[in-house]
Amino acid sequence: IAHKEFDSFLRGSEEDEYAEGLAAIRCFVADIHRLESLDDNLLTTVCKDINYSIKIKSVNYINRYMIDIINESSIDHGQNYCKLTESIKDHTSSWEKLGLSILRVGISKRRRSLLDIQEKGIALFESQRAVYNEFANYLRELTV
Repeated sequence: IAHKEFDSFLRGSEEDEYAEGLAAIRCFVADIHRLESLDDNLLTTVCKDINYSIKIKSVNYINRYMIDIINESSIDHGQNYCKLTESIKDHTSSWEKLGLSILRVGISKRRRSLLDIQEKGIALFESQRAVYNEFANYLRELTV
C-alpha cells in the first residue's frame, strides 16, 4: 500500500492555484521569483513562513519519513540501503540551506538573490525527484 500512496505523491496534481504531491514542490520552486514583488513587510513574513513552517519543512518531513521506512524495513529484510539514506540526508541538509537562504532574503530585503536561489531550488528539486523515484523503486521491491 505504501508504494501506491508514494506513487500517487509522485504523480501529484495541479489546478489553478492548488497543487499537491510532487507538483506542489515543483510549483513552490518555480514561484520563488514571485517573492520579488512583495512589499518589505510581507516579504519578511512570507520568507519566514517558507523556511519555518511551509514548504521546506514539508519536504524534509517526507525525507525523514523515507529514512524511517528504510531503517525499519532494512532490519526486517536484512538489506542495506546506506547510499539511498545518505542521499536523502544530503537532500534534507540542502533543503534546510535553501530555506535559510530564503529567510536571509526576507531579513535583508536583497531581492536580487532570489533568481540564484530559484535556480538552486530547481536543481535541488530535480535531484530530489530522482531520490523520490529511487525510493519508490525501493518500496516496490519491498512488496515483491
